[in-house]
Amino acid sequence: MAQSLISHKKKLTNCESPRPKMKDITNILNYEVHWRDVSKSGFIGELFFVVKNSFGGSLNTPVGHLIGFIEPASEFSASYWKILLTIRDEVRYNEHKNTE
Repeated sequence: MAQSLISHKKKLTNCESPRPKMKDITNILNYEVHWRDVSKSGFIGELFFVVKNSFGGSLNTPVGHLIGFIEPASEFSASYWKILLTIRDEVRYNEHKNTE
């Protein structure tokens, strides 16, 4: 019985990750940040470039990550937020084929 329950569960790959809820997304111009983890001391979000079509749909292309955390205070400075934006080296998009 337990074996049949396990066999029906589907493992999600990175390509098949479930779409986050709207409250977990921040829109910035033609970009969306899909928040993966948010706490009082830090955050991690995946950055997507969004191309909307005339039918109301969109193509989201992952382009980087947004990471922030509180840098601890030292003897000479107060604590502060450190924000890192990493961008993929190469992103190719074919507008006519609507693919990456």
